[in-house]
Amino acid sequence: MNGPAATMRSGGLVSYLEDPNACSLTIEVAGHHERDRHTYYDVKGTAGGHAWAVSKRLVELRQLHDRVVAGLGRAAYEQRFAGVKF
Repeated sequence: MNGPAATMRSGGLVSYLEDPNACSLTIEVAGHHERDRHTYYDVKGTAGGHAWAVSKRLVELRQLHDRVVAGLGRAAYEQRFAGVKF
């Protein structure tokens, strides 16, 4: 299998972001809610025509963020996500 879905499975998010032929990937924090004294962020996304939604704590989002920065390199990350606050 070729294309974005195969890239996501074989190389993860960073490989997907680096693939200029990949379809668009969107990730949005749509809100937040409290559960068991913790704040959970409502994350929605689309990739390859598929939509998904999940609730994650900030520590889990930080782990994803750190992996993307490490995979792309700090300079490429800052260029790609200039002005976007984490």
